[in-house]
Amino acid sequence: MRRLEKTSAPPAKTTLRIATAWHNWQHRTSRALANAAGTSVAEDLQAARMTGREKGTAVEPGWDVSVKAGWNREILATAWENLRRI
Repeated sequence: MRRLEKTSAPPAKTTLRIATAWHNWQHRTSRALANAAGTSVAEDLQAARMTGREKGTAVEPGWDVSVKAGWNREILATAWENLRRI
């Protein structure tokens, strides 16, 4: 086995484990919601539009750009679309 293959294999396994755990959590959560309520209604949120970049100019760089970046991370981390699809 080459050195590059040896060094890239462990991070790939870790990434796969994280993705599998996340998908498992989404599945369990959606199943718990389905069991708890006979009908579930999901709001049609446009995550792509909500996570737009905070814009500004060179003179006024934008209001709390780092705060907006944090909001974007949290919105994308919740993965509403995947939870609704499952």
